[in-house]
Amino acid sequence: MKNTNLVADQWVSIEKVDMILGSTTIIRFTEKSQPFLLKRTPQDQQLHIQKVKLADEEFGEVTSIEKMSDEVYKVKYTTHLSGITPFAILLSSHLKNKIATNTAKLIKEEDRWSVSELRYN
Repeated sequence: MKNTNLVADQWVSIEKVDMILGSTTIIRFTEKSQPFLLKRTPQDQQLHIQKVKLADEEFGEVTSIEKMSDEVYKVKYTTHLSGITPFAILLSSHLKNKIATNTAKLIKEEDRWSVSELRYN
């Protein structure tokens, strides 16, 4: 785990456990961290994975629309981050750039649109 204040600020506790085949580290989330814990899938539970909320992402604006064909459009749009949580410090970027430009390819299929490719930049 990176050198963060998550332990000092009591968001998590870290415990080293010696086992027959070596040692392992167990990270426990405190009561204080509970609002930032995301729902676990059965696979997450089986693999002992806990995902945490880093921030809220909100739609900003459409910055361009490029027609690729009658049924396909490439749309660039922005999103912005707010409500950055203490766990965001685990990212190398620390979410410094709070505005992101993203791209989606929209395809018209019969009477509806679907997203074919979604890229976060």
